[in-house]
Amino acid sequence: MAKIKYNAKVWEATTTEWAADNAIYAPNDLLFDTVSGIYKRGNGVNKYSDLPALGEVAAWSDITGKPSVIAAGSTAAEAWAVIDDAAIGTTATTAAAGNHDHAIVEDTASGLAAAANIQALAIALSTRIKALEDAP
Repeated sequence: MAKIKYNAKVWEATTTEWAADNAIYAPNDLLFDTVSGIYKRGNGVNKYSDLPALGEVAAWSDITGKPSVIAAGSTAAEAWAVIDDAAIGTTATTAAAGNHDHAIVEDTASGLAAAANIQALAIALSTRIKALEDAP
């Protein structure tokens, strides 16, 4: 079972300050590097630089092997051209552009009339339903 430690301390310093620090920190001491985001825990034996990291926040610039542009193309402009021209609203499996009108195609078998957009379809369907409900 977990045990509460009331004598825990949290220490913070910059990377430069930790590099110059030769103090030995107790097992209940948490050490935080405010520049790199690294956390360490004292062990009563080792100084900060000799302790293993508990965790850290990776900076985007420190991640290796990542693409410079996240899409096809070697520059942001080329990548956007691919996204803009080929990915938005061009197939049934890609997102529609913000100005897409969702036009309705006529279906003679069901009697569905063509409509310019979803709103026009909803109005036509409502009108048709109302007429059927009002019929004797």
